[in-house]
Amino acid sequence: RNSKIIGIVMCSMIVLLATSLITIIAIQLPTSSPTPSPTTLDSRPTLEIVQERGEVRCGFDNEDYDKDLCRAIAAVIFGNPDKVEWIVVTPSNSFQQLEDTKVDLLSASITHTVEREVMEKSTGAGFSFSSPYHYDGMAYLGNATLVECAQNQKRFGVCASLFICSLDSSTHHAFLEE
Repeated sequence: RNSKIIGIVMCSMIVLLATSLITIIAIQLPTSSPTPSPTTLDSRPTLEIVQERGEVRCGFDNEDYDKDLCRAIAAVIFGNPDKVEWIVVTPSNSFQQLEDTKVDLLSASITHTVEREVMEKSTGAGFSFSSPYHYDGMAYLGNATLVECAQNQKRFGVCASLFICSLDSSTHHAFLEE
């Protein structure tokens, strides 16, 4: 009996999560200077286009968690978790893929920032985001002295040998460049 209740609760949670993620589906906000497009974009809501096409084009970055989210969304929309076209994206091309409608949604490690809602840097377009479903952070690891140098943003004296690695085109990289 308990396993039946747990199963119902788990299914309800997946449906709730999937429906909240649908809000990241390529809803583009108007910009003050629109970029000319070589093709005419379909003005219908993305969900309507996806339903007509019969599958969700999911931009992901090779994480099983990302794939599970896309499958959950496909299950909510079509009743079939296999109605997904997988498109690998990277931090440097993910928003361009979304802007060019090559993907319908991004289920990748994308940081939600106000700047990306208003005008994302690589595309000049604004995007809508779902409620957060994954939280991460940034930490410095290594020699205690050099960690302290990184935390205090010092690069001289004993800190001169400090090197910090980050993923290019990520919000963590942008923070470190400041």
